[in-house]
Amino acid sequence: MVHYSPGGYFGIRMGDWKYIDGLGSGGFSHPSKLSPKRNGPVRQLYNLKEYTLESANLFFQQTEKVTELKALMEEVIEKGHR
Repeated sequence: MVHYSPGGYFGIRMGDWKYIDGLGSGGFSHPSKLSPKRNGPVRQLYNLKEYTLESANLFFQQTEKVTELKALMEEVIEKGHR
């Protein structure tokens, strides 16, 4: 499922994973947008089975999953749902 937030972020959920193409909540809670910290993540990846409160951003630890979900999200956005 692809999501679009009021703050302009796209995200995708697949199985236990949630990828968000930006930092912050996207507009649903405070802070809605965050600037990346030096050497910090620029996007978000969560394993919702392990971290139901989205407390551990796994962006750097799960780079293959980031690449997979980002590509899938972009494909769905570009081609639409079939």
